[in-house]
Amino acid sequence: MALNGLIFDRRNNTAKNWRSILAEIMGDGIIGSGCEVTSTSNSITVGGGHFILKGAVIENNGADTIPVTPTLTDGYVRLICRIDLTQEASETGPGQVGWVTDFSATPTFPALVQEDINGTGSVYEGEIAVLQIVSGNITGITRQIGAAEIDAEKLGGKAAVLYALAADVLKNSGAQVLDGSLDASGNIIAPNFRIDVADGSMWFTGGSRRFRIHYDSGNNLYFHVYNADGTSVVATPLYISAAGEV
Repeated sequence: MALNGLIFDRRNNTAKNWRSILAEIMGDGIIGSGCEVTSTSNSITVGGGHFILKGAVIENNGADTIPVTPTLTDGYVRLICRIDLTQEASETGPGQVGWVTDFSATPTFPALVQEDINGTGSVYEGEIAVLQIVSGNITGITRQIGAAEIDAEKLGGKAAVLYALAADVLKNSGAQVLDGSLDASGNIIAPNFRIDVADGSMWFTGGSRRFRIHYDSGNNLYFHVYNADGTSVVATPLYISAAGEV
C-alpha cells in the first residue's frame, strides 16, 4: 500500500513522520512563550517552555541550569541543543537531546552540525543563545533563539504572497510608509497622503479638496485640484512642461 493516512485512528505513526511535517512548515525557534535565557557569572539558565529544532518538538520542563566554566578571559560562549539519534531513546529524561557549550573569541562561531535527521542524518544542533564573557565571567546575552514562525504559504494561505507583493510595491515606488498602511490594491495610505502605484501620482488631502501631482506620457509635470471624492477636477490643471515652461 503506497498511501499512509497519518492523522487517522489506529495509525502507528512515527516521530520521523511528525518531524518531517513540522520541519516543512515551521523554522527552528520557540513555540509560544517560554525558554527565557538568563545567566550568572558561571552558568546559563533556560526557562521552561517548548522549542522546535528540525521539526523535533522539545520541552524544557522547568528551568534548566547549565554550569559553564569559561575557557576565555574575554569572548563568547554559545549554548547549543543537540539532537543525537545515535543515543538510546527513552520514555523519560532528556533521551536523545542534550545541552552543549562551545567558546569563541568573537560572536562568530564554527558552523553547527545540522544533518538531515528526517533523512539519513543522526545529529542536528540548534543555537539557543550566545553570551558574552568579560574578565572570565559571563556578563550578558548577545543573541538568543527567536520564536518559531509558521510558513503561511506552505499552509496554503496568502499572507506570505501578500507580504512579498507589498515589499515590491515599496521598493519599486521608493515610498516610505510613515503612519499609514497598504490598501487592498497595494496603494500607500496615510492620513492625508497616498501614492498611486498604477501611475506613480501623489495625492494630498486637505479639507474638501484633493491635490494631485503626476507626470504624463510627454514628461510634463501636472498639478490638479480635485473635489474631496477625487473624481472631478475643480480647476484647470497647472503643468510644467519638459522645457521647463509653466
